[in-house]
Amino acid sequence: KINNYISLLKEYNQTVNIYSKNSYDKLDYHINDSALLATMINDSKIHVDMGSGSGLPAIIISILSNCKVICIESRLKKREFLSYAKIALDLTNLHVFDGDVQLFTSRYSGAKIDTISAKAFAKPPKLMFYLNLFRGHQIKRDAFCLVPVSERQVSILSNYDEIISTIYNGESFNFFKVHLAKFQSYRASLKSEYTL
Repeated sequence: KINNYISLLKEYNQTVNIYSKNSYDKLDYHINDSALLATMINDSKIHVDMGSGSGLPAIIISILSNCKVICIESRLKKREFLSYAKIALDLTNLHVFDGDVQLFTSRYSGAKIDTISAKAFAKPPKLMFYLNLFRGHQIKRDAFCLVPVSERQVSILSNYDEIISTIYNGESFNFFKVHLAKFQSYRASLKSEYTL
């Protein structure tokens, strides 16, 4: 299904620009990055992906796990692709929300969310603003958000919350793990220090 997704993405991208053609050489890296995210949220029943874009990591997580994956994407053309891919790949556990994060957090009343991902969505200080929109009745007490980050970002972010570093298929990956019960304690400090 992952190979079918790649083919689908490139075919769709010929007429609607949803993924930079100049970045096709990095696509395998982003697939691996997304596959790693899927292993890290393995026990989730409800996963939310903020800024799903062309489906990385939401579609890969949906393929590799049994959890309900909710895509939040503000741009219509990308939501249309996500909905198209859901049908074409028969991803019954993938759900595309028709709106942005603000709208989602104001309306969501389903089962409590276990995990969140935010790949290429917003830099950590801005991400804190969006995570702050989630209410206690919407997220589990031990919920966390995973954010792929660079080596340079690790040097700052490791002072605030958990960093997960791993090697997968010979490449290094780093993730900032934001514990939602904790981030309020460092939110302001991170915003003042973060310059990357």
